[in-house]
Amino acid sequence: MTNDAPRFPVIALDAGNTHIRAFLCRGETFSAPHVFLSDRGMNSADIEAKLRSFPQIAEVSFDGAVFCSVVRELDEAIADALSRVTGREALRVSSSIKTGFEIRYEPAASLGADRIANAAGAFASYPGEN
Repeated sequence: MTNDAPRFPVIALDAGNTHIRAFLCRGETFSAPHVFLSDRGMNSADIEAKLRSFPQIAEVSFDGAVFCSVVRELDEAIADALSRVTGREALRVSSSIKTGFEIRYEPAASLGADRIANAAGAFASYPGEN
């Protein structure tokens, strides 16, 4: 990679029941999503291959990765694939991470990671507002 290559510090991934969407992120700038089907039978090598088919992956260097998933069967494979692509341990969005706001859902562990990620985004975008 040359010094003038684009730099996206983070790769973010959202694994839903139907599709997985991966984005390259720099601050508040996001790439167009790289979308592929959620297949509960995928392993980490399958997911890594899908991520590496994202045209910009080869052009960037990463500081980390974050993912949210409602497909628990893929969580370990996603974490491993992201780690291999970025060279860093991926942060998994869950009710146990520090978001800066209180989760008042019972049981908190059953709250979808996608909803936690959305709430964290809203919290960061509108500080001090309900």
